[in-house]
Amino acid sequence: MIVHDSNVLKFNGFWLGFGSSPTPPSPDPYNPLNLPPFTIRVKYKAGVTPTLNASNATKVQVSSEPNIWDITYQSSIWTGLFRLAHLDEPAYDDMLEVLGANTEGVTGLSHLFWKCTSLTKVALFDTRATTSIQSMFRDCSALVDVPEFHFDNVTNAYHTFMNCSSLVSVPKFTFGSVKYLEEFFAGCASLISMPIFDDISTVTSIERICADCSSLTSIPLLNVPNVTRSLGAFKNCVNVANGSLAMYNYLANKDVQVTYHAQTFMNCGTNTTTGAAELRQIPLDWKQSTY
Repeated sequence: MIVHDSNVLKFNGFWLGFGSSPTPPSPDPYNPLNLPPFTIRVKYKAGVTPTLNASNATKVQVSSEPNIWDITYQSSIWTGLFRLAHLDEPAYDDMLEVLGANTEGVTGLSHLFWKCTSLTKVALFDTRATTSIQSMFRDCSALVDVPEFHFDNVTNAYHTFMNCSSLVSVPKFTFGSVKYLEEFFAGCASLISMPIFDDISTVTSIERICADCSSLTSIPLLNVPNVTRSLGAFKNCVNVANGSLAMYNYLANKDVQVTYHAQTFMNCGTNTTTGAAELRQIPLDWKQSTY
């Protein structure tokens, strides 16, 4: 693709100067390292050579100390590039950090870093064309920081951060088309707060969205008018001090009925005085029953 910008020319992902006094553009916030298309730069443990699941992916070592690799995969579907989408897939503890990527045009990122248990930090990269982030960071138990991804075209966000047990907070991701937020933060035991995400009115299921988030201190009032399933959404969020009653009142009284809501608030707020008081005001069928 060719793009003109003042006295510079972008050709196939690279900026070229021309004219008497070329002025380079500002760094691309999604690709500040100016990596070539469909390339991701990753830091690994010393001595490790990356293992990839795509036979036509290429890898080039950028540095040996620290051990940094550029991995290029000329495909719009990166699903399972590093990890196979199998429940019995063993943990992979060699990947330490994602330093940057050029993922413009990549639509599938499901299971990309699943069970990368030593991954601590990820740089911002382009997710604007992505439609699926299912299990993208699932079981990344050392992950402590994530950037403000733009998930404008994502429809499937099942299990995205499930069991990211070191994640304390998250930025306000941008959504626009998402339908499924099931188990999005389930098992994030260190998560203290979650923002009120904009543009999630398209969501139909928040089943177990924050289940077992035992450090969560409040429940934001999510704008989810089309949700029909909230099973176990805030189950075992025992340290919630406020927000559960307001969330219940919203879910129970909106125009589109929540048909499946068993255990939505089970044990929610039981460790706090105010949370327990709110829980007592929520009907039994929203906090007990089985499914």
